[in-house]
Amino acid sequence: MEQSQLAFMVVGQTGIVLQDIMASLGGLFPDWQGRSAANMTAALTQLNDDAVRIALITAAPDEFADSDLAVRLDEIGARVVLMGDGAEEFGACGPYPVLHRPFISDDLAAIVRADA
Repeated sequence: MEQSQLAFMVVGQTGIVLQDIMASLGGLFPDWQGRSAANMTAALTQLNDDAVRIALITAAPDEFADSDLAVRLDEIGARVVLMGDGAEEFGACGPYPVLHRPFISDDLAAIVRADA
């Protein structure tokens, strides 16, 4: 697969937060496509190929782990980072890395590049 076909996805964010995350990821991975979805169900409908390599999901670890989206992202080998209230409450003891607020572009870069 060529790099220009690779993508990152942001799920569950809107407005300025979504714009900032998409711009930061676009700067980190300029040849990748950026995708966004309002929720996990909408995200699942966009996963018709194996292009998504990094997914930032607004969800608690238990909510995400039990989802069809988690199964599909695991199948395609995507790196998942959780964010939002539920993820922050569960914290580092969960199976997925958590992006804690407040965060800046450097924090985002560090977490999506960790173990990559």
